[in-house]
Amino acid sequence: MFYLSMIHSELAFRKFLSALFICPRKNEIKNATKKYKTQNMEKKKRISIAVLLMLSIGNFSRLKGNENIRAIQFLSIFVIGVLSGLLINEYATSFKSRKQIKKE
Repeated sequence: MFYLSMIHSELAFRKFLSALFICPRKNEIKNATKKYKTQNMEKKKRISIAVLLMLSIGNFSRLKGNENIRAIQFLSIFVIGVLSGLLINEYATSFKSRKQIKKE
């Protein structure tokens, strides 16, 4: 967290210098800002999927069980599976991208 705030303050300082036409590395600043925003959006996406998954599990757990599966139970089970798959996919792509960054 401290590292991200340090990067953010450094980017703000470089933007200030580029506004004064002192800093010649405007493209580096833009690329670093895009990368920071992308990482932040990925985290928000994972958090929102996790919250929706918890809500759907809570909704399914309060339904009364019987031998027959009603439509709402089927829908709840289906949504839990889809959200679990999305969350696993997000973490898998994150792991792959981190692995590729370490290789470079």
